[in-house]
Amino acid sequence: ITDPMGFILKANKRLLTLTETNLEDLTGTHVGEHIYSDDYNALADIWVRMQVETDFDSAITEFRILAPRGAKWYRGAIKASRNDDLTLASLIVHFADVDSKFAAQQALDRSSRKFGNLLDSLPDPIVRLNRAYEIQFANPAAKEFRRLDPTGKWPQVLVEDQEMYLSEADHCWTTGETRTLEHRILAGDQVLWCETTFVAEVGPSNKVETMLVFWRDQTSRRRHEELLAHRALHDSLTGLPNRARFAELLELAIARQATAAELGQVRPLAVMFLDLDRFKIVNDSLGHLAGDELLQGVSSRLSGTVRPGDVIGRLGGDEFTILAEDITPEDALVMAERIQERLKHPFRLNGREFLVSASIGVVRAESPQQSADLMRWADSAMYRAKSLGRCRVVTYEEVLAPDVLDQLDVDQLIRTAIDRNELTLHYQPEVILDSGQIAGAEALLRWHHPIKGLLGADQFIPVAEENGSIVKIGAWVLRRACEDAMSWDAAGLLDDQFILRVNLSPRQLDEDGLPGVVGEILESTGLPPARLCLEVTETALMREVEHALEVLNELAALGISLAIDDFGTGYSSLSSLKRFPIDVLKIDRSFISGMTEESRDSAIVRTVIALSDTLGLVPTAEGVETEEQRQILKEMGCPRGQGYLFSVPLPADDFREILRGSSELTAQPVGQ
Repeated sequence: ITDPMGFILKANKRLLTLTETNLEDLTGTHVGEHIYSDDYNALADIWVRMQVETDFDSAITEFRILAPRGAKWYRGAIKASRNDDLTLASLIVHFADVDSKFAAQQALDRSSRKFGNLLDSLPDPIVRLNRAYEIQFANPAAKEFRRLDPTGKWPQVLVEDQEMYLSEADHCWTTGETRTLEHRILAGDQVLWCETTFVAEVGPSNKVETMLVFWRDQTSRRRHEELLAHRALHDSLTGLPNRARFAELLELAIARQATAAELGQVRPLAVMFLDLDRFKIVNDSLGHLAGDELLQGVSSRLSGTVRPGDVIGRLGGDEFTILAEDITPEDALVMAERIQERLKHPFRLNGREFLVSASIGVVRAESPQQSADLMRWADSAMYRAKSLGRCRVVTYEEVLAPDVLDQLDVDQLIRTAIDRNELTLHYQPEVILDSGQIAGAEALLRWHHPIKGLLGADQFIPVAEENGSIVKIGAWVLRRACEDAMSWDAAGLLDDQFILRVNLSPRQLDEDGLPGVVGEILESTGLPPARLCLEVTETALMREVEHALEVLNELAALGISLAIDDFGTGYSSLSSLKRFPIDVLKIDRSFISGMTEESRDSAIVRTVIALSDTLGLVPTAEGVETEEQRQILKEMGCPRGQGYLFSVPLPADDFREILRGSSELTAQPVGQ
């Protein structure tokens, strides 16, 4: 307790212990003698106010008390005691030890200063935001950061990125987890890229109260990446989409086409392949720089000829592609012809005029197709245009005409056809001529081409044989035929004598691994070997007699039967014929069709039947189309036959119905 001037009147034992003195020595001394000089002014101001302001009776302040063992922080609660006239009578001061709190605060202050110094030294902009996204702190880099909004609010994030930005920030506010994202911001009239990291700052309430936001400029890196990406997807000479980018754009167009189809709408598109005719002459005569200039000129003319929104690509060399959506087949041809006319105008190179033409292949699709197919078909049409004399427009439909089908890349087409389940098998029954009972069936390959429709084997197998893809096709045919036969057998539709007949191509016969392939298919499908007969043409056997003999012996060892197909059209000798493990001779249809008119054909058929009997083989007539032919064959002793008289080749499901309905076929065709 002090008087109004601050001289001590009384003190309790706690204060005496703290100051290590007695009451007599302490009484009469001024409080200022025991208070740290830097803290005394705040205490003195309170006393003065209490003397002057009669309604100011209490206050709290913090100060350090001097003691022999060192100064310590205390919180003082000061209460005024007044006389009746409200003048100050005395002051009562209660002390509370807060030294440990002040020590912690000082440590925190030191840490904050160090952290602040660290933030100030970093080159990246850093700010502290409150929940209103107001800036409470900004390091020097942030203050100079020209993208920092001068109003003191968070940077202007591009509208398209704001949802993502706020979502990451909200996640940090809610969970306290550090979040990082890249986004775009507006800086004047520029759009720049920024990497932003949100770091939560938790307050005494254990809740996120503020958030540090670290910014890092990523514009240069992003632009470099975009440049590299553009270069990877665009031709450096013309700036047009390259092969990879064109394929991407074509995929997107097909996706839009598919979406429209789901809605019952048709969005036809067209793909064109354009190849400059005699471009090599320009390169050879004027050099590559002139050639490059010509390619740039062609690119410019193409861009000025197609419709807005159409895509032009350069695949490399002198090959260009065009993608046109929402275009009718007729308009696609008009566009191709217009391009031809536009390119016919002379190009001026090195002071000379050059005339340029192009061969253009066009594929038009009203329903979604595989992009690789469209590219390949357009390419095939373009090569057909070149083969016809250049400076032409050829559609893929023209390429598919029977007289030019051998120009196709059948290997690729068939590979795609298998993957897309476009191949199918039809079955033509083999019957016992006396009774009409079904004795077996021959599997015949068909192709459901996405544009041309159903194609017979003679329209694509010869080229497949030539380029080797027939090996893969043949394995597929054998497996599918065995699977179909097993499904019929499982349904109880086959009798014990039923034989499945599958053709082997000459190329397959050349393969050393053929017996292994056949054995694996029989094992995996479960078809009994006795139910399978593989047919080989007479011509195929005579190509490499010794090799054919070795392969056929291995096949026969599997327990299957073997037949010579189209017998009489080749040049086999009786001596070689005896060596082959053959079970059946199939008489070629050319002899059957003429045997009622030409006595020579009748004699040949009779001789083959007799030869079969001599060698212990079963003769079978192919191409039986009339009842008269059937009767003649029966009289000659031919037990079996197949042909349109009994049935055309039928899809597997239709053939199943024949098996289900009757075991005998009358002399009437059951299909067309």
